[in-house]
Amino acid sequence: MIKKLIAIDLSTTSTGVAIFMNGEYYKSRTIIPDKKLCVINRIYHIYRELKKVIDYPDMVVVEKALSLQNGDTTIKLAKLHGVLLSICMEQMVKLEEIDNQTWKKHVAGAKADKKQTQDYIEKVYKIKTKTFDESDACGIGIGFLAEQNIPEALKFKAKKPLLKKRSKKMNKVTTKKSLPSTGLFKPKKDDVENLKKERKNK
Repeated sequence: MIKKLIAIDLSTTSTGVAIFMNGEYYKSRTIIPDKKLCVINRIYHIYRELKKVIDYPDMVVVEKALSLQNGDTTIKLAKLHGVLLSICMEQMVKLEEIDNQTWKKHVAGAKADKKQTQDYIEKVYKIKTKTFDESDACGIGIGFLAEQNIPEALKFKAKKPLLKKRSKKMNKVTTKKSLPSTGLFKPKKDDVENLKKERKNK
């Protein structure tokens, strides 16, 4: 069972973070660095805030970077993904990726935009968010848990859509488990135990 899951929607301008405890939504927030800062300083700000949030959870899941993004955006996100990977490595925390359409099919539909996703999460799951990135982080967590086929995640299986003017194709949600998400970092059990011992000895 995943006792503590942290779902993250990475962006250099606004990063969404959602925490799930024992398969249930706990809390969420948005990390927004000063727009006047250069990219590197924005990434450093996000790095410091993520270090505060990621406090030895069982797992971290992040949305897989889209291949259709332009070159400059791809490079910025790659740096941000590297920062997240380093934090997880420091804490020996497993880091997973999930595809954009894979998590969305469990929420408002694979083709839903950010506004539809935010509205759906608020109406169906009663989770109020302040930004699209925060609601996307919640959706990433909900979708990832739904993909795991564990009892705690059953509450996140598809519910009756509340959004209007949606095609039948968008409303269709499959309960079959799709291809597993890519494990970016999977620490060995012995390494995790040794890290815990070191922390106790300090």
